[in-house]
Amino acid sequence: MSPPVAKGDGTHTFSVTYENGTDAEVLPGGPSLEDSVSEIGPAALVVRPGRSFDDYVTDYDLDWLNDQAAASDLVPPLAEGEKRAVPVHVKPTRAGVPVTVEVAVPDTGYRATAYFQLTVG
Repeated sequence: MSPPVAKGDGTHTFSVTYENGTDAEVLPGGPSLEDSVSEIGPAALVVRPGRSFDDYVTDYDLDWLNDQAAASDLVPPLAEGEKRAVPVHVKPTRAGVPVTVEVAVPDTGYRATAYFQLTVG
């Protein structure tokens, strides 16, 4: 995952890079666009306000501005040895919003979900 970059309009961008280190093709986003992304989970890529242990936050929020584009980037198969960066564009409701990014695995035979936390705004 790349560090967030502040844009002049109050939004932030970062990317999540998927790398297929297996000896077969994988589907990083799952079988459909609906399974690929979510702001609450579960999905292949979840981007939500709050720390990883927060179930729900009420004093701030986060808009994921390009969730459908990210889903479209996740659905195509990832060939053996291939990498793909998925851009994420978010807008927090105030400065200093903690963001949790959850990256789930395409199959239960792989490692557990990875959690990343960053601050935007």
